Amino acid sequence: MVEEKVQFEQIKLDNLMKELTPKLITELKYLPLDDSEITNAEKLALDIEKSYSVRVLGEVLQNIYIQYNDYCNMLIGICKIIGRFELKEVMPWGPTMLMGLLAHKSEAVKEYAVSVVENWSDVELLPVLRNLDCSSRWLKEYIDDVVKYLEECYGLYKKIV
Repeated sequence: MVEEKVQFEQIKLDNLMKELTPKLITELKYLPLDDSEITNAEKLALDIEKSYSVRVLGEVLQNIYIQYNDYCNMLIGICKIIGRFELKEVMPWGPTMLMGLLAHKSEAVKEYAVSVVENWSDVELLPVLRNLDCSSRWLKEYIDDVVKYLEECYGLYKKIV
């Protein structure tokens, strides 16, 4: 009985993934990178989270991340989406995806991933940033700025506690 219920729930989730993943892929393919306004992809992601759950959104994003790992614009879109949430909202899948995005060969993807770290302001991510490898000076300077910002946050946190 319990096993049948679990199988039914998995089938339901699988069908939901088959419906939602292509919709978000379509929006991410046409993601404008210069747009400071919320994009259609971000709107759809927020709708998925509200209509279903952040867990379902995480499943959709992970599927896209795996399928489109060679497509920088898709990965940047994923960064923009997960950056719209607080760290605690996207646990545990958000930080896991973030590690892969930070390790991506594209420095543009790394830049957007660093902006997610900055947005989350989580000092536990400091070691990751300190060990992040990049070749361009501008990205290294941005990473250093975010590290300093997080260290200042951590210093304030330590004083308060």
